[in-house]
Amino acid sequence: MTRALDQGTADASLRLRLGLLYGYSDSDRLFAGTEDVTLDQVFRTTLHLASFNASLDHSSGLGVGTVLPYGFIERVDAEKTTNDNGLGDLEMRLRADAVTLLGRAFRGWPHLVVSGGVVAPTGPYISKQLLWVGEGEPPPPPDKYASLGRGVWWALGDVELFGPLGNRFGWYASLWTRTPLGEAENGFDWGAERRVSVAGSWRAIPQRLTASVAGEWQWRDRATELVYDVNQEPPVLKRTDFISGGGDWFDVTPTVRVEWTQALSSSFTLRVPVWRDVRGMQGVQNTSGYVSLQYALDLGPTAEKPNPTLAKSAPVMAKPGDLPNAPEVAAKVVPGRVTLVDYGATWCEPCERLEKELATFEKQRPDLVFVRMDGSEWDDAKLDHYLPGIGGFPVLDIYGKDGRLVSRLVGADVFSFRQFLPN
Repeated sequence: MTRALDQGTADASLRLRLGLLYGYSDSDRLFAGTEDVTLDQVFRTTLHLASFNASLDHSSGLGVGTVLPYGFIERVDAEKTTNDNGLGDLEMRLRADAVTLLGRAFRGWPHLVVSGGVVAPTGPYISKQLLWVGEGEPPPPPDKYASLGRGVWWALGDVELFGPLGNRFGWYASLWTRTPLGEAENGFDWGAERRVSVAGSWRAIPQRLTASVAGEWQWRDRATELVYDVNQEPPVLKRTDFISGGGDWFDVTPTVRVEWTQALSSSFTLRVPVWRDVRGMQGVQNTSGYVSLQYALDLGPTAEKPNPTLAKSAPVMAKPGDLPNAPEVAAKVVPGRVTLVDYGATWCEPCERLEKELATFEKQRPDLVFVRMDGSEWDDAKLDHYLPGIGGFPVLDIYGKDGRLVSRLVGADVFSFRQFLPN
């Protein structure tokens, strides 16, 4: 979602994103199926989680990412209080933005990002004690109840789809999957997990404040474990379903994202539980809160790299004195005023940068008229109707007080618009 909302700077071939997230959640409720279970004893689990995120994305559409969590867990019940802290399991992904890789032929399509990776068992795993049937005293039970790690490698596979809806709205959909690649040291076999998320976003203040709301469904398959079958003589180990594992969850997650600068942003998120259907009896989370800080740093060359959303690099000086070639544009040009017509799209990063620059300039020059033409959903035919022979964004037309074209600027040259303004 961060990549979907990140406007960033304009033209770097590499973008490094660094993030730090803190989350808090607690649980003092047990569910059996969809029903809340009334407890007659104290039960509470508290989790503080910090995650360091880093990703590197190339302008070609390829990228890598990693997430390393650190957690603190405290559990309180009628008998005692236990706690644990340390690293969690490290996630590593390779990803590809299919639309960016395919280039201009798919200009304006929603972004399709496909990821694959692994989770390494870097966090401590607390082994559940097996039923003891041997001679002598049984081994002591574990003094901790919750694992920061899962003790096994996992395979990750993700698909994300996102795009704009006009100038200020956007949408996002994703499917995340993770599958265990083996069993933990005590024979515990975690069930596979799937998550589906659908979100909508609203740019309340362009380049400053964005709000989004997501609905997320999560499914976990039932895990299995090894136990002694005491009905046989001698008792033998037998694999059986883990009685309190798996189920379905549905949450709503509202988020507010603040962009302090083009590089620095922060997000504030709540995860609100809506529905639960768990197998066996499980503790479920109350409303959780998350705060994150993200920094995006542009690396690599900026001028020479190809950009599928950027029009031809040289300024196209249309014939001075031309009238607008489209009636819709002609109706917006104001006689007696200098009019700037900005052609752009929400999926075009240089267009977003130009829009911000024009918005600042507009406050300094109230004598000028600014018109924005949103081409986010234009097909090639419509693009040729308004901008014949151009083939991309951004484009800025400058019309004089007589309503005739003074200059047409295309690509990176739009940012030099001040020197083309008539007196």
